[in-house]
Amino acid sequence: MISFDDFCSVEGVPTYLQMIRHVKQGLSADVMQNGEKLLSRRLLSTTLAVNPNTAQKATARGNAAHGFAARRGRSTD
Repeated sequence: MISFDDFCSVEGVPTYLQMIRHVKQGLSADVMQNGEKLLSRRLLSTTLAVNPNTAQKATARGNAAHGFAARRGRSTD
């Protein structure tokens, strides 16, 4: 599962863009692998202490623009 333990928020940049950038950088640095699971939107918003709508926006934009795959009804375990 993709970790957000080292996620560092930067003031002045929308959080959802930072979340997308975190995943893209992890993939390009081979810290994360293609096909690795993302946290659920609810867990992601809790982990990063952001509004659930922000996590939803990051996931939706990541899916559309960067090929992050969302699989509804799948366990994150």
